This record gives sequence, structure tokens and C-alpha cells, in this order.
Amino acid sequence: MDEFPDPVSDSVYLALQRFLYREASLLDAHRYDDWFTLLVPDVKYRITVPSVREAAAGPVRVDIVVEDHAALKTRVEQLSNPRLTRAENPRTSMRRSVTNIEAFQLDAERLLVRSHLLAYRGPRLGSVSAGFYSAGRSDVISIEGDGFRILERAVNLDHAVLEGGILSTLL
Repeated sequence: MDEFPDPVSDSVYLALQRFLYREASLLDAHRYDDWFTLLVPDVKYRITVPSVREAAAGPVRVDIVVEDHAALKTRVEQLSNPRLTRAENPRTSMRRSVTNIEAFQLDAERLLVRSHLLAYRGPRLGSVSAGFYSAGRSDVISIEGDGFRILERAVNLDHAVLEGGILSTLL
């Protein structure tokens, strides 16, 4: 695949920007069931972290999350019911910022979308420390009528070690 296929039109770019901002707002508001409707049934969702190695070894990324539609449905059910997860009881306050959006036309039905994500995580109960997740994202987005749905998401965290040792949110 060409690293930079043809860019999308300005009107598609604006609609895509609105889609990504709405998606972030749904997650920030803990509206996980609504977010789940933005996924296609054969969605692929991955989160990776860098593996720290000598420079000569080159960059290596390690999967820490690999999920499909069924796994994401289970996670949405857990996040939606605080009694089903200790990590999100009480819920973590999150604020996601999606920036540096680039969008390219792969074919008539699919877009390649690259973006940066900065997610602020408020302090957990009994703690005064907050944190951030910084990542680059690469999405394949399906064009469906006047809207979009997520076919694939690869979140490449910039952190080699997660603060607190857990990742209990959707990025």
C-alpha cells in the first residue's frame, strides 16, 4: 500500500473530523454502547507499545491489546457496568484530544486515517496523580452512506511502560 494514497476531498475530511470528534466525546461521556455502534462486525482493534531495545535492533512494537467485535462487546459491557470491573469503579475521568488528522482514499468504500491522540486520565480514587496516554492512531474507516464506521484501529502508544500498569479504557 502506498504510504500516502490520494487525500480525501475537503468535504469528506470535514465530515471525518466530526466523526472522530464525536467518537472521542462518546468515550469521554462513557457512552460505550453508542460508541460500539461505530464499529463494523468484523472490526480489528490493536494497541501496541514500543519495546525498548538497542538502537541497532530497530523499532519493535509489542501488542498489548488485540480484540475483535466479540471481545470489544465484552469490554463495552464491562465498562458500562461498574460492578463488572474493579479498574473502572469508580469510573476514570478521561478527556481525549484527536489531532493531526490525515485522511486518504484507499478505494470507493474505505479511507485510511492517521491521527494523534492525547488522552488525559484524571486521578483515581485515593490518588492525586493524573496521567496521559499519548499515541499515534491508524484507522481504516468504512464509508457507509453519509456516515462512517471503524473497520480497523491500530493505536501505537508512545509509552513503553504504562503508569499504574493498566490500560482500562478504549482509545
